[in-house]
Amino acid sequence: MVRPLASEPARVAVIGAGIIGLSCAWRLADCGIDVTVLDAGSAGQGASFAAAGMLAPAFEAAGDGIHPALYDFCMASNARWPDFAARLEAATGRSLGYQPGPSLAVGTDPSSLERLNALSEALRRRGQTVVPLTSEEAKAFEPTLSNQVQRALQLPFDGQIDNRAVILALLGVCQAHQRIQLRCGVAVSDVGGLARDYDRVLISAGWRSKALSPILQRLEPIGGQLLSVRVGEGTPRVTLRCDDLYIAPKADRVVIGATIEPGEVREAPDPKTIDALQERAAVLCPGLGTAERIESWSGVRPGFPDHAPVMGRLGASHVFVATGHHRNGVLLAPETASLMTALMLDDDVPVWAKVFAPGRQERIRPV
Repeated sequence: MVRPLASEPARVAVIGAGIIGLSCAWRLADCGIDVTVLDAGSAGQGASFAAAGMLAPAFEAAGDGIHPALYDFCMASNARWPDFAARLEAATGRSLGYQPGPSLAVGTDPSSLERLNALSEALRRRGQTVVPLTSEEAKAFEPTLSNQVQRALQLPFDGQIDNRAVILALLGVCQAHQRIQLRCGVAVSDVGGLARDYDRVLISAGWRSKALSPILQRLEPIGGQLLSVRVGEGTPRVTLRCDDLYIAPKADRVVIGATIEPGEVREAPDPKTIDALQERAAVLCPGLGTAERIESWSGVRPGFPDHAPVMGRLGASHVFVATGHHRNGVLLAPETASLMTALMLDDDVPVWAKVFAPGRQERIRPV
């Protein structure tokens, strides 16, 4: 029998101090729950820190071969970001660089133009506004675009945020919260033992969650490599997408990424791959080819074949899971925190709890 949580403040252990784990901890603590966050490494230094902060439900979730409910889940979480960002900024005094959109998806060759057409059709089927732009209109919107850009789509709801600023803000909020304890350098291998000491345990350890439950065996590491360059003349001000490439202008840098490398866990980026990313970015914006490089890095996303997360209770136990957010961990953090808090507090549970419940991955087919 599951122990009720409503009668008095309960103790919850969260395994993983990335954006999902920290967001859940913050939400739970604000509900009067005592939360201990455990991370095998340094808090906030995994996929969340390595990402680019894309908030892109249209580009990431509207296409074919993706879980059919992922787009709606992404849109629901995207709608929470203005308030989520405002609360974090108010609590920490830290600017998060939130940009609600629009972004531009562009086409430069037959392959990217075909993807642009498919994206436009997928969005129309979902009733979302699609704003097609000619080459001239796209360049008027973003003057740094090259003549190789043939067409574009303006994506009104696709934006971005400075993910590193978000992680630092979440860490600040959690460290200052009297109900949250952060414990880093603590590797958890016995989830059952942890569940005997806490009322609830949440597994949110990114791709490493796979080792903590047999139900997560379809979860895989998906490597990615990125770089950043200095903001300057010839660097764009608008977020740009082309195939799997994104260009995300921040206040102090422009992030260019990212490779998609299933099964790859890298300790460091490959210099040739980083050079190729910058060259691809320069096809869209020539100024990026000569922009001073600040940093290059690699990260590992947790992903299932249909790109959607698994979230919910593991059977009748006190153990819950929220992982597999793939390329949408930053975007999905607010809605995931809301969902997992409702589940762990036996509150009114959103429909997503059934849609993305553990066990559904047994029906997943590779895309």
